Amino acid sequence: MRHGLLLMLFLAPAGCFPTTSQCQPATAEAGSGEVLVTCGGFAMGDFSGNGQLVQSFLMDRTQVTADEYAACVGSGGCAPVEGTLHPERGCTPDVGKKPIYCVSLDDAQTFCASRHKRLPTEIQWEYAARGQGGSRYPWGEEPSPDGLFGCWGHMDACIVDSFGPGRRTLLGKLDPNGLADQGANVWEWTSSFYCPYPLPSQGCSTDRVVRGGAWFDDSVKLGPLSEAERAIKRHPVAPDFIDNGLGFRCARDAI
Repeated sequence: MRHGLLLMLFLAPAGCFPTTSQCQPATAEAGSGEVLVTCGGFAMGDFSGNGQLVQSFLMDRTQVTADEYAACVGSGGCAPVEGTLHPERGCTPDVGKKPIYCVSLDDAQTFCASRHKRLPTEIQWEYAARGQGGSRYPWGEEPSPDGLFGCWGHMDACIVDSFGPGRRTLLGKLDPNGLADQGANVWEWTSSFYCPYPLPSQGCSTDRVVRGGAWFDDSVKLGPLSEAERAIKRHPVAPDFIDNGLGFRCARDAI
């Protein structure tokens, strides 16, 4: 049984837009499979305010795959996916280059820690998807024709990077930071507590924010594709929630 996550869009209040004068130089270099997201400011949530300055950080280019997670389990660093005990949720064992899913917040954090990384914050995730220009979608300002730029409305998760920057470049679309699958495939855990905009300094619930979109999302559930793919989508999820459309990618500091 699929447990889709509902689309939630929020408008940000007007606010002061930060400058890059407070940026600190990055001291870490991108390793294999990572992208350096350089410091900058952007209007989070929508296009009129809620300005945020994001220091440079490193982020995995793709979502963590089933093979990568299985290797962590095999080495004793990660627990087996709990969802394999709940086939009614569609959480059956999987291997390969598809994203791992049916992982709790703790599962995701444990995997990232095993690689000396962490989950990205919500602000970092959105900034990586939209860039300093604050693009509407991870690939630019126009929605993808018939889901051409993301694993959206499929029968199962897609191999990571099937709809990535290389494919979109051939079609004349550019991702601001060269990250794959931020429009769809599986929703992604972030480390941030869920709060309505404007974001306070402390969490106002125990739920965490997930970002992105899932392979089973379609216009019946979420409305027009033009809205469902937007990079500002966010949703509150309980830390112990598992779903066949929820995975993650890791990040680490660069300063």
